Amino acid sequence: MKLDKSMLTINPYTHPSMLKALSLMLNTLEYSIVAKGVETQQQLDQCAELSLAGVQGFLLAKPMSTEHLEKRLEYLLNTV
Repeated sequence: MKLDKSMLTINPYTHPSMLKALSLMLNTLEYSIVAKGVETQQQLDQCAELSLAGVQGFLLAKPMSTEHLEKRLEYLLNTV
């Protein structure tokens, strides 16, 4: 299940308790939750508090070509 970045932005329609309840419900149903559009450290911290399965967004990496991704993964695998 992907969680849209608008859910991680503080606004009148998203309340932290609502995100916690949604996360709890989906985790109880054994859904994996991935947050889209994570752009700030605060959003990343919020995802960690919600125990999300994954995150994606500019904070972690910019969009890249398949070739660039393969080189990056190869580098990471060789440095472990």
